[in-house]
Amino acid sequence: MFKFNLITQKILYSSHLKKFKELIHIYGKYPNLSIKDYGGFQSRNISTIKLIKLALSKHKNEINMLNINIFIFTGDSAEKAEYYRKILNIPFIFAYSTTDIYKNTVIPIPDFIFDSWIESGITSYEDIISKCIKSSTSSYIDEHCFWIGNPNTHPTRHILLNISKKFPNYISANSMQWLSSEKGKMQKTSQFVTLYDHAKYKYLIDVQGCGYSGRLKILFWLKRPIFIVKRQHQEFYFPKLKEWDNFIPVKEDLSDLIQKYEYIEHTPHLYNSLVTSGSKLANEYLTKNYALEYLYNTIKKYNLN
Repeated sequence: MFKFNLITQKILYSSHLKKFKELIHIYGKYPNLSIKDYGGFQSRNISTIKLIKLALSKHKNEINMLNINIFIFTGDSAEKAEYYRKILNIPFIFAYSTTDIYKNTVIPIPDFIFDSWIESGITSYEDIISKCIKSSTSSYIDEHCFWIGNPNTHPTRHILLNISKKFPNYISANSMQWLSSEKGKMQKTSQFVTLYDHAKYKYLIDVQGCGYSGRLKILFWLKRPIFIVKRQHQEFYFPKLKEWDNFIPVKEDLSDLIQKYEYIEHTPHLYNSLVTSGSKLANEYLTKNYALEYLYNTIKKYNLN
């Protein structure tokens, strides 16, 4: 565990760093912890702190008097997390995702959605999963591969929209915009499809945005094959993803999307296998309890080194 020295403290509380909102600092000897919340985007920081407190409280007897000193970046990209880490001059920083380049310094932890994402209509993770499970029991009514999102967060999303226009019988990609962003309130949108209503479609596709994907873990609860477009950002459960076992891999430029759609359409046993494996992944590694245990073990590991 690194020491929170005077130099780091001076940097942290300088006016230079105060403009960076996507940060949480938790330090002290458990259970007497101090928490510095820099605000963050929407309610991310609030939910992340709740998860950390809950994860630690479940093991309070095991970590009594453990020195804890962690920084959590609550934005989307590992690149910016690494930027924060360098400013703070610390050996590692927790974030919602990492990349191959930063995997030794940016440590992935379960994201805030395992608590809630009020601004997107997720009042609790347990609630959205329950609704997805219920929806998953009904058969799909639309054979398209479905996606909806803001197309301006990554060029790949515009490519997907263009493919949807060229192959309207295969792909249903829909552009939407967030029209408000007030903390603690559901955002207004140009159009909106709940995550549990995604189960109406035979296939789903997840495309990268500004950074990691908050929705991907929830899609696995819908019991539909998921096309995952290649991306740099890797979440804590990504080592459990296996190509053609629990997801369908797609190149970043989407050049093989139609080919793979046609292939699985003509391979019904593979469709069923992907659904079974994806559901198993969700039940083993994408529950709130698993996320809390992972979070606890990660905090403990990096505060004993």
